[in-house]
Amino acid sequence: MVAGAQRVFALRPMLAVGLFAGSLTNTPALAAALEQVKAAAASDARQLTDPVVGYSIAYPMGVIGMMAAIATL
Repeated sequence: MVAGAQRVFALRPMLAVGLFAGSLTNTPALAAALEQVKAAAASDARQLTDPVVGYSIAYPMGVIGMMAAIATL
């Protein structure tokens, strides 16, 4: 779904990485993405902030979605 949202809304790739990690509430995936960006010596500060912004947007929805699924079952 994240790949589709990236194409439909023309999201920057690193923002989509953060959305993916946040939607699954997967903090280690966010940390791995940030380490890869740092290792690539990214000169653009946006590349370091985009994953964090995407994560912070999607994380609450991931938590609420899991709680709703458990409550429904």
